[in-house]
Amino acid sequence: MTKNWYLIINKINQLFFCLIHLLLLLMIFVQPSELAAIRSNSSSSSRVVDYLPGLELPGGKGDGSGPDLPFHLETGYVGVGKSMDVQLFYYFVESERNPKEDPLLVWLTGGPRCSALSAFAFEIGQFYYL
Repeated sequence: MTKNWYLIINKINQLFFCLIHLLLLLMIFVQPSELAAIRSNSSSSSRVVDYLPGLELPGGKGDGSGPDLPFHLETGYVGVGKSMDVQLFYYFVESERNPKEDPLLVWLTGGPRCSALSAFAFEIGQFYYL
């Protein structure tokens, strides 16, 4: 019985490994201008986030009346598949160096009881635990 579970988990790991490599190849071969066209033509809903409630940064008003974040943050849903009935939530932080020429990094996380927001903010994002 244990050997069967090992084989199943091994196959899942192989599938995940192949999926990650396919995404990386896609990012290598698709030019930034093509990504912009895909983004503008896709069925998605997005929102630019100017402030985060409870987060007061030096120089910000802290009342939500103006930009308080020192970076461009956009969130939303993008449809997946032919019918676009499956929606994936995303965070997009624009490059602070050269947004038109810097590569787009796609980083996926998730799982049962796993928060993509905390992973985004503290593992690869702009915030640090103090």
